[in-house]
Amino acid sequence: MANFTPEQQKVICHDQGNIVVSASAGSGKTSVMIERLIRLISEDKASVKNILAVTFTRLAAGEMREKLANALIEKIQDGKDVERMRKELNDLPFATISTIDSFLNTLVSKYFYLVGVDSHYAIVGEADAKALKALSINEVFERLYDEDDGDLNLLLRSFLHKRSDGKLRELVLSIYTACESQLDYESFLNACLDNYTTTGHKNAENRLIDQLFEEVYQINDSLKQLYLLAKAAKSEKFITYLGGIVLSIESCEKSPRAIKLFKDSIPSKPRKTAKDTEDVIEISEQITKEMDQLKKTIERGYTYFEDDDDIRLERTLKTRPLLEALVRLVRLFTEEYSKQKSEQNLLDYSDLSRLAYKILQNKEVIADIHNTYKYIFVDEYQDTNMIQYHLVKMLAAKHNILFVAASGRQYPNLVRLFGSASKHMAFICENGSLVFYQDKLLVSHPMDKAAALAISHDILSLPGCEL
Repeated sequence: MANFTPEQQKVICHDQGNIVVSASAGSGKTSVMIERLIRLISEDKASVKNILAVTFTRLAAGEMREKLANALIEKIQDGKDVERMRKELNDLPFATISTIDSFLNTLVSKYFYLVGVDSHYAIVGEADAKALKALSINEVFERLYDEDDGDLNLLLRSFLHKRSDGKLRELVLSIYTACESQLDYESFLNACLDNYTTTGHKNAENRLIDQLFEEVYQINDSLKQLYLLAKAAKSEKFITYLGGIVLSIESCEKSPRAIKLFKDSIPSKPRKTAKDTEDVIEISEQITKEMDQLKKTIERGYTYFEDDDDIRLERTLKTRPLLEALVRLVRLFTEEYSKQKSEQNLLDYSDLSRLAYKILQNKEVIADIHNTYKYIFVDEYQDTNMIQYHLVKMLAAKHNILFVAASGRQYPNLVRLFGSASKHMAFICENGSLVFYQDKLLVSHPMDKAAALAISHDILSLPGCEL
């Protein structure tokens, strides 16, 4: 495996269980995925017929197919398992190596009758879909103008800009786009409305507080690691400083005002001295980064809570009529856009995802897919689309081995992907600058090479562990 690092070779040779390759852009995730696919076929552990490989660009899908073909030709020329390699090469044009949209289109084309779709539907491209959306929103707004609609008039009082309703139209379209990636867009809209009741307001604020403290606790975990490093370096000034901050955060009441009071009372970091070793200097620099991040996080999270509780609630309840009017416009647009597509027998890419999700609810269909595909490869895995997240999860729900190439910034969705098993996984992401274990951020800065090698050695020394 020339040109691959030892870590990449470990990934390529991994056979049992799901695997996530989480690294920064340009680090070779896709190349590793292709090499692993080639190895499985070359070693007769899989056939091109029972591999599902999906990407998010046609270029990547074409590259994957081309490299696999070249590898099979090379095997044939080397005289290695020639007959089987020729069969795999002949089967390659029929292999499921495609973009995610192409795979979903194939699924809907095959099982159209399960979801009430005309078999002669056409896919509307992004440019045509944009034009169709513009036509649909024009129809909705013209109708509402003709009716002197109260909801539209209410919204125009807030969003009319220089006698143009363009801002309001853009807002309707942006909300619709957010709905497209949801499993149930009606439930999504209703949940948004629920946030603007007295109970919903309180629940929403509690979620904001939880999110604020989750971020603070993650930074505190990093400060704990620096505290241990300070102890190892025998730096009393930083042991005292970090110990006090860590303890203050852990004992802080879980309220925005309490954490703001803590932030305003943080003591100055001890100054550097000529006696400081290189390790202590590095610790000092890391403390500065973490403390700056901590202060920014608290300030950003507290901004919303600056006003009194009653004022915030009153503001929320006054906003509800505006949101109700906006949600109604989104629903009217959705109906019109769906009507325009139906009249022309068109489906867009979000329709494909939604219909595929419904199709995969069928036990016979999902069983057939599980029996067909032994290995599933997903390149450039996205954590922003809930439907596609659930689709990937369903495809690999049984015994399939799932290979996901993603960025370390997508850690939360990777945890959901592996469910309870993620509690037993350590995620080392972004070339070691992010390390998570059991939902705790252990490291949030570039990892020292010696530390990385020590961790690798310890992992490999454990029975049954792979790196």
